[in-house]
Amino acid sequence: MPGALDAALGHAAARRRTESLLAATFAAWGYAEVDVPLLQPADGGEDFGGAYRVIDQDGAILALRPDLTGPIARLVATEDEGGPRPRRLFYLATLFRRAAGDGPREIPQAGAELIGAAGPEADAEALALCLDTLATIGLGACRIAVGHMGLMQSLVDGAAGAEAALLRRDFVALARSFRGGPPAALTWRGSVAAALARGGLPWTEDGAPLRRTLELLRDAGLGQRVDVEPALCRPGGYYTGLVFEVSHPALAQPIGGGGRYDGLLARYGGAEPAVGFALDLDLAASATRAQAGLPVAGGMLLAPEPGAEAGALRQARELRQAGTRVVLDFAARTAAERAAYAAALGCREVRAGGERMVLPWA
Repeated sequence: MPGALDAALGHAAARRRTESLLAATFAAWGYAEVDVPLLQPADGGEDFGGAYRVIDQDGAILALRPDLTGPIARLVATEDEGGPRPRRLFYLATLFRRAAGDGPREIPQAGAELIGAAGPEADAEALALCLDTLATIGLGACRIAVGHMGLMQSLVDGAAGAEAALLRRDFVALARSFRGGPPAALTWRGSVAAALARGGLPWTEDGAPLRRTLELLRDAGLGQRVDVEPALCRPGGYYTGLVFEVSHPALAQPIGGGGRYDGLLARYGGAEPAVGFALDLDLAASATRAQAGLPVAGGMLLAPEPGAEAGALRQARELRQAGTRVVLDFAARTAAERAAYAAALGCREVRAGGERMVLPWA
């Protein structure tokens, strides 16, 4: 049985492959990678609740970034005056949050931000990009639930505590917020086609941008894995329009989400519209394992005979240049021991001396 270290090594390798695939997908859409400092000023517009804080030698309070959208918004608002708009940025980074019990405190994320673009077309781009990234990493089984803050707020207007109850997903408290129960449109969920055909949703000024976004997804053939959930809320405190969450049937919690945050850059003096999303890479890895996992590492184990080590180094280099993963093994082993070692490393083939063995898939 693999030990904890083997599991950690496999997880790290899978995550690196996932990050490479995501980076290529973001780049294909014209998004450029951005990085922000690990330590952020804790005096800005971000919600630093749950953050780890430190004090530097000058007495300034800093926070280990508990979020990536806020620091990127700060960077663009303060350092990108006159830059091209819209800005398309992506990141592969880790955020840090205090967690109750044994919950994760380090959360690796992949995300994209479309800054300087307003309207349903930009919202549709963010959703289409999210769908594309999920498909790229083998998570085509995921579904995206979409809502709109304006639509949700119009449905809960006048019901004390209803929005907070929705954010907590406390449906008992939600029911108490309404005399006679919440409106049917608030508890409804359905497909893009059903939402567009439904007359009961309040497609008023607040809901009209979402309707146009849904029409764009439908007409582009991208609505099959999208559901409409008028009651959807997202944490963060900065969403102003579209909101969405990504779920997988094998997991009990969302693996990501995002939405429109048109007011966030204004907190740093650069009022601009923006929309984006993030995926939790650990939860994404759990989803891929649940549905048969990523491909195994493959490649070969190359074990030279004594005296042939230099030739093996040269051969391994040539094979790697040709695209093959090669692990060198200079230890003295029996054929059975070598096969077991190769299998543990995920190698598909063993070459030892003049012998070649192809291992069956585990």
